[in-house]
Amino acid sequence: KVWDVRTGRCVHTLAGHQGEISSCQFNYASDLCISGSIDRTCKVWDMSSGTCVHTLRGHNDEILDVSFNTTGSKLVTASADGNSRVYNTMTGACHAILTGHEGEISKVAFNPQ
Repeated sequence: KVWDVRTGRCVHTLAGHQGEISSCQFNYASDLCISGSIDRTCKVWDMSSGTCVHTLRGHNDEILDVSFNTTGSKLVTASADGNSRVYNTMTGACHAILTGHEGEISKVAFNPQ
């Protein structure tokens, strides 16, 4: 659920994941939100309508963290499968698969520079 803290009202219920959500983040403009789930997907949500605009797939295990870059044009996922994936936020295309970890990746972030 997305809440307006000023009014205490629920603005949207973001329904669509098949498992619990492990991580979520708003972009800087607060018009998009991303969520990562144990269902192995990341979803990109339009905050004006509360609808899912992309369901990003490709991980073989649960997604543990998600993060936008500073402009919101890209997002990255961290997974228990030991890989991170970088996606184009607007198209949903996977730009890179970052491999080489020996275990799960629990946190992920972009360098702000």
